[in-house]
Amino acid sequence: MLNINFTPDWDNLKVLSRNRMPSRSYYIPGDANNTEAKSRWDIRSDRFMLLNGMWNFNYYTSVADVPDDFVTADLGGKEEKVPSVWQAQGYEKWHYTNINYPYPVDPPHVPNHNPCGIYKRKFTVPASFKGMKVNLSFLGVSAAYHVYINAKLVGYNQVSHMTGEFDVTDYLCDGENEICVIVYKWCDGSYLEDQDFFRCNGIFRDVFLTAQPEEHIKDFLFTTEANGDLTNFKTKVTVKTSAEMYVKIELNDKDGKTVYTEAKKTERKNAEFNFNVENPLLWNAETPNLYTLVITAGDDIAAHKVGFRKFEIDGNVFKVNGVAVKCRGVNRHDSHPEKGYAVEYEDILKDLTLMKQLNVNTIRTSHYPNDPLLLMLADELGFYIVDEADLETHGLFGWDYATKNPDWKDAFIDRAERMVQRDKNHACIIMFSLGNESGNGENHIAMEKYIRNVVPNVLVHYCDNDVVSDVESMMYRWVDQLVRHGEDKENKRPFFMCEYAHSMGLGPGSFKEYWETIYKYPRLMGGCVWEWCDHAVAHKHEDGSVTYTYGGDHGEYPHDGNFCCDGLVYPDRTPSTAALEMKQAYTPLNVSFCKDCGRIKMINRLDFSDISEYTVKWTALLNGDEIASGIFEDLDIAPHATKAVDLPFATEENGEYVITIYVEDNRELKGIEKGHICSAESLVVKEACYACGCKKESDKKLEVEENTRYITVCGNGFEVKFDKADGTVSSYKAFGAELINDRPQYPERRGLCRLPAGIKPNIWHAKTDNDHFLNDSLRYCADRTWHTITNAQIVLMGKQRVDIKVTGSLCAPACKPIMTTELVYRINACGSINVNVKYESLVNEAFLLPRLGIAFEMPREFENVEWYGKGGGESYPDMPLSTVIGKFTNKVEKMHEPYLRPQESGNRSETRWMKIKNADGVGFFIRSDRPFDFSTHHYTDDDLIGWRHREDVKDMGFTRINLDGFVSGIGSGSCGPSPMDKYLLKMIGTKEFSFKLKPIKE
Repeated sequence: MLNINFTPDWDNLKVLSRNRMPSRSYYIPGDANNTEAKSRWDIRSDRFMLLNGMWNFNYYTSVADVPDDFVTADLGGKEEKVPSVWQAQGYEKWHYTNINYPYPVDPPHVPNHNPCGIYKRKFTVPASFKGMKVNLSFLGVSAAYHVYINAKLVGYNQVSHMTGEFDVTDYLCDGENEICVIVYKWCDGSYLEDQDFFRCNGIFRDVFLTAQPEEHIKDFLFTTEANGDLTNFKTKVTVKTSAEMYVKIELNDKDGKTVYTEAKKTERKNAEFNFNVENPLLWNAETPNLYTLVITAGDDIAAHKVGFRKFEIDGNVFKVNGVAVKCRGVNRHDSHPEKGYAVEYEDILKDLTLMKQLNVNTIRTSHYPNDPLLLMLADELGFYIVDEADLETHGLFGWDYATKNPDWKDAFIDRAERMVQRDKNHACIIMFSLGNESGNGENHIAMEKYIRNVVPNVLVHYCDNDVVSDVESMMYRWVDQLVRHGEDKENKRPFFMCEYAHSMGLGPGSFKEYWETIYKYPRLMGGCVWEWCDHAVAHKHEDGSVTYTYGGDHGEYPHDGNFCCDGLVYPDRTPSTAALEMKQAYTPLNVSFCKDCGRIKMINRLDFSDISEYTVKWTALLNGDEIASGIFEDLDIAPHATKAVDLPFATEENGEYVITIYVEDNRELKGIEKGHICSAESLVVKEACYACGCKKESDKKLEVEENTRYITVCGNGFEVKFDKADGTVSSYKAFGAELINDRPQYPERRGLCRLPAGIKPNIWHAKTDNDHFLNDSLRYCADRTWHTITNAQIVLMGKQRVDIKVTGSLCAPACKPIMTTELVYRINACGSINVNVKYESLVNEAFLLPRLGIAFEMPREFENVEWYGKGGGESYPDMPLSTVIGKFTNKVEKMHEPYLRPQESGNRSETRWMKIKNADGVGFFIRSDRPFDFSTHHYTDDDLIGWRHREDVKDMGFTRINLDGFVSGIGSGSCGPSPMDKYLLKMIGTKEFSFKLKPIKE
């Protein structure tokens, strides 16, 4: 089929499409009832025929292999589902890249051996289409395609994530018809579609036929202009028709009552209706009030949900309906672990309802327009949308190569035109975005001019651009940078973080500080977390288990590893810790406790809703035990308003008092259970002293034996064996059980290093995706340190107490020591062990560490964990929002967070005490003289480092306990800021902490 002496359409920059109809607003003609967002399978219009289903499919590794008569020939092939991507059907490897193009970069040329797929199916046009004009619509095809009907070429189209519509009236016949579509893997337009995702191909969105009379509606535009107090909206409806004809419009409210109606004859195939609407119900993301616009022209009907709202920039503040609004957003790709791009209505609805539960109010469609169903659902459910053009070129040898090249101008404008014309009537769109990471140049300016010419008073977005963008937009600002943007009085535009808080693996940190800053400064508009979901491929097995793969797992080249695993939710939409952190940061009600006045300060963070629409419950704890609970009555806090309320309980006794406040949503929302918890936050209203002393609990004298290797201490029902070579407790027997594992580890990554099972220094964790800030520490090989013992001896021996002091150093092979260590083990007659730990740096400058603590292993049977502190999930110094204070129980096996690439996880912070027990209730009670951090797993960090996928994580047959006196923040350094300075664990000088371990039987 390929003629190398002829430039094919898919390699010709001058051909953007052939015979494609002009872009128009998306709607299904002929039925005013089709304005609700729903699966296209549910559309019952007699002027609509869905062509989804099973198509005959043939895949070719090169277009050169396609026979010349492919349109008419019987190619054999298999039945495959449309919509789908052919990677999901097993015809190609899954291929993930971020910046890299998966082919040689020689724009506008793509490889002449261009893989392709040929789709065929037969269909019979409904009788209701008789005498009608019939259009064929493809909502999304990657990357380009020719379409044939009854062996005749209908046309050509590219731009993967946009509608291609063709007039096929003259190609159809009575009875059975055949459609043939050849889809090309790449085209010159692929250079403009270098988004960060798995590269998929095929017909991945719906395909359908629509019918209209010969004289019909071609397009329409609904616009409004509000007066100062938003009581009157000048409304304009412009209708384009195929012929001069009478046009009638009706505007109906949510109850079906007609607000306005008018009819007139077109002039030059246009009809313009201008009218006022008094005191309409306004649309916003909290109260998404919609009206239905119905247009009738002859026998043709078009209908669309519309909204009355005003998006504006007042000074340098973004406002909705005159109210300053913060965009609490996420970036969303079309992504499904089994279907790739081919997401369906149910998938979109699931995403949006989950976003609602996570308090999200804004979505940026990164980095292409989503299916129109998403916009319809956003109108209905209430989301602000940044609608982004299908444009990204960051893999070119200069990001702005294409935008500064006049040869690409038409292609840039084409992508703006098709987005705006399709989506222009949606109430939810706050800004049209010119794409992502495509440089800055004349072609973006041309896009902007086109958009403003189509939609009056529109807001335009583009990152890092001072010319075309109505907002100053940047990515991945540090909090201190964000403060400077907030204080900037020279820039007259709102500041918007189109991407922030890169959510890759464990992280991101500092949601709390981001949103304290955003709420503090009116200029700061908010931002969108990168990104919504982990992109990964699900491989299901017969036993029901699933393996998730990412870049490089499929043999692809080039690839960008697990950089696609950067979502708030896992591929199956289970929220990760990051999602729950964001949820609390986006809370509708901010609460804090004022120690000076003893009252609770509440701030309504909603923009249009009184907090009385929610139920605010509280629970009071004394030293972790519930003492009271109730509901805050009459919380009529207006939007953005603040109220101080009294503590609903007394704090008379000594001890720690904590109040946890829960906000429940009582609104009736589509797909969301009424009464779901929007946020939960614990406030310490009275602190306690955390003494770590040891009361006298036994009169029995300690018995001590010592030889060249061991020190053995026996007391009332316990025996401690101390190994001087390892500098640790190698055995602890109490209540008839061994509490210390007896198997030292020999991790290969540390050479011949022996890591004893007993208590030992611990300064590292399995590296996270965000740990780039620790790279400087690796020059000391801090992740491979050995503990060298220089002295281990009894320094105090009494009847009720034995102190053993161990000195040593931490040093890795081929490196100098980085720290000295001093551990003093105080073995008490009651059986408890006080461990005092001192680290002293041997490096002149401060270096960063993830933790400073101790660790030990217990036998596998010690599986039951109980603690008082932060719980409900993992938490870290800069990730405290998603957890509350209380008493919690769990199994060790469930303390691991299943990130797609295994890494550090499961830390519990602000712990007052913890217990680790076996089924008989035997174990350790652990506390410190101040709140501490701990984690517990059935593996070591060295084990974890060797595993690439969550499915690799194994139970290694013991229980590992990490006790930390100091823990670093996490940040989002995989593609964003390192932890804030206050959360960095800087090792310089001396750091000291202590723990008490007491054997228990409960």
